[in-house]
Amino acid sequence: IQFTRTRFDVITAVRTRFYAAAIVQRRTEVLRQLVEVTMQSRDVGKKLLEAGETNRADAMLLEIEFDTAAVGLANNEAVLEAARRQLAASTGSPEIAVGRLKFDLSTPLPEYEHEALRLGVVDRNALAQAAAVEIQRTQIALRRAQVEPWPNFQVQAGYQYSVEGPRYDQGYGQFTMSVPLYDRNQGGIRSARAETARAVAGLQRTEAELSQEAAAALGQYAAASAQEEIYEKQILPKTREVFQVNRNLFQQG
Repeated sequence: IQFTRTRFDVITAVRTRFYAAAIVQRRTEVLRQLVEVTMQSRDVGKKLLEAGETNRADAMLLEIEFDTAAVGLANNEAVLEAARRQLAASTGSPEIAVGRLKFDLSTPLPEYEHEALRLGVVDRNALAQAAAVEIQRTQIALRRAQVEPWPNFQVQAGYQYSVEGPRYDQGYGQFTMSVPLYDRNQGGIRSARAETARAVAGLQRTEAELSQEAAAALGQYAAASAQEEIYEKQILPKTREVFQVNRNLFQQG
């Protein structure tokens, strides 16, 4: 069970690092496009300034936008390199050179039903399985404590043959047992019962914690999905339209 938990921890770390690096890679691509756009804006601003169609302040603002975009691109490229190294390290092979990642951030996100997700987490999680095994262990210990007052029987038998003096065969048998008069292991039984109750409560606590974590994760996922839908259906189309209008104006001088 510990191996299973460790395995999923590694898989989760690799997936998390992958998407973190993918997001940085996509941001780098967008920043490169932004640098090109701001460069065109800066050049147009210079031409308008030389032609007397604008003032120095407006031209400087366009230069500042270009410089800001260039600095952002340089910083993001450094972050992308670090993200790729972290991704390689999370796989257990930090020497691997991670290149361009293949992904599609526009893939529709799946929908999850809360109760089905919660039950799946509680039933399959290694922590819950470990707590269930602990219950079995304490139940075996309780059974052992209950039978300890009953004595163990010891039986011994043997055969002897005398080679000196008168020769004769001899056999013998022995039966022993301890008779508990006062010790009925009441303390051990109560302790074992308490351990079993503690293990059962531990499983219930683990299931409750897993349910809380599943609910929190699903809530974050739902909020992120709603935000993604707003960006995709409302904000991005308007932004693209504004960008296209501005680019047409710049192309027209």
